Amino acid sequence: MELSLHQPKNVLLIKSYTDGVLAIGEKKYTGEALITPHEVEHPFSTPEIDLWNEDTLLSLNYKELDILVIGTGYKMQLLPMPLQVLLSRAGTGYESMITESACRTFNILVSEGRKVSALLKL
Repeated sequence: MELSLHQPKNVLLIKSYTDGVLAIGEKKYTGEALITPHEVEHPFSTPEIDLWNEDTLLSLNYKELDILVIGTGYKMQLLPMPLQVLLSRAGTGYESMITESACRTFNILVSEGRKVSALLKL
C-alpha cells in the first residue's frame, strides 16, 4: 500500500506499509515502532518489554496527546481494559486498529496538525 498525502513541513509521514515493513522517507522498519510527527523510536519494545502494559503507556507522555493510534498488526486486537481506563482518565483519545489502517490514520491526523503518536506492531 503506497500512501500519498500533502505533507506539512518538518513532520514525518508514513510513506508505505507492506508485508510488515514500514517506510518513512528512505528508512525501513520492522518489529514495533513508536512514531510521532517528529521522530521514530525503533525498536520500541524488546522481549523484556510488553507492548501492552501500563509502564509502556506511561513512557509515551500520552497525556500530551490528542490521540494515540495503536496498530495491532494484521489482526485487530482491543487494548486491554486497564490500559483503556488509564487513557480515558487522562483524557487521551485512542484507537486500536490493524496496522495498515493505523498508518493511514496517523498520516491524516499529522496533516491536520493534531498531537498524535502511533504505536505500531509491524
